[in-house]
Amino acid sequence: MMLMSKKACLWCVMMMILSVLSAQSSDYNIMDIPMVYVQGSNFNMGYDAKDTTVKAQDIHWVKVNSFYISPYEVTQALWQAVMGNNPSCRKGENRPVERVSWYDCQIFLDSLNKKTGMHYRLPTEAEWEYAAREGHFYGQTDYSGSRFVNTVARYKDNSNGTTWNVGSRMPNALNLYDMSGNVWEWCSDTFAPYDTNDDHSDNNSKKIYKVCRGGAYNSSQECCTVIYRGKNQPQYKHKTLGFRLALSDE
Repeated sequence: MMLMSKKACLWCVMMMILSVLSAQSSDYNIMDIPMVYVQGSNFNMGYDAKDTTVKAQDIHWVKVNSFYISPYEVTQALWQAVMGNNPSCRKGENRPVERVSWYDCQIFLDSLNKKTGMHYRLPTEAEWEYAAREGHFYGQTDYSGSRFVNTVARYKDNSNGTTWNVGSRMPNALNLYDMSGNVWEWCSDTFAPYDTNDDHSDNNSKKIYKVCRGGAYNSSQECCTVIYRGKNQPQYKHKTLGFRLALSDE
């Protein structure tokens, strides 16, 4: 067998490095962000037939209008293409962007909308839960798309203590990935006790906490359920906090 010369070996290594660098610096097409249509309907928000500890006032009938939601959490590649930086702790183009505050998300959305002419926003909490429950299909599963957390979620028992590329687990019936696990997802709403008269679209900035949903790679199974409510101050940043996009059906 003929052995490759040192010069040829060096050339191959350089080409491999250049190929990797080229792939890493490839432009993300922000004009072609995939979105999934979710047909609106009414649903029992907060309802869990198996959980007898859920208070009756936490279960309430909510009307959700049709909307669009991104099938994946916002990736570091998309954030980099819009903002020109990457705040994430766990680096990877196809991993979800994290360590972003609710306020950071608003700046990102403003910049993305100016660049694309669209009206992207955070999903409301009701939209998020409705989509996680598979929309008008109205799945009765504990997690988004399955009764078994390992099927659909990267959480503390299967994540090896880090985020994963988006879409690494099975989607739900709407082809939405990682709505259980990977990173917590900011919603637009201010956190407050459920109110049957509330449409969960309020964005009252005078209050302290914003809603986050879905659990993360270091979360327990309970936090990954479709009804679990998280909250953080809007300026809070953490390596477990990310988001996904929504669009109104106009």
